[in-house]
Amino acid sequence: DISCFGMDHLCWRVESIAKYEEFKENLCLIGDLLIESRISNRMISTFRLYEPIEFEGNSIDIIELPQPKEGSFYSSGFEHLEVVISESFDNLMSRYPEINFDRSGIEKKHNSELRFEIEKGMNLKFHHQFLEKIIEEELGSID
Repeated sequence: DISCFGMDHLCWRVESIAKYEEFKENLCLIGDLLIESRISNRMISTFRLYEPIEFEGNSIDIIELPQPKEGSFYSSGFEHLEVVISESFDNLMSRYPEINFDRSGIEKKHNSELRFEIEKGMNLKFHHQFLEKIIEEELGSID
């Protein structure tokens, strides 16, 4: 049950740079491009949808669209949902001991994460900061 967490964004993966460009054009028709920036040697675009996606009583209006990493294959489709939590990762993990959490992102310098695989190729990620706030900070540092 994730209804108690702040819904942040969905990530849509694509299998090629050509598909990235195609989906980016299509997303521009249904939302505003907030930012396109190079992260980990690939471009990632983030959009705010004009009409949010409704999911279990929550609205999600941010879509993240990354180019595929070189040498990695991704099927096109939703890859992860990110939610924002106020509690510590340790506290969250202690409340759900039956879940095999992936802790590899906890030490990330920017917006550390905790995640687990819901099913093959689909993850739920936990963060402490909304993606839109990170984008605002990034854009503020560019000025």
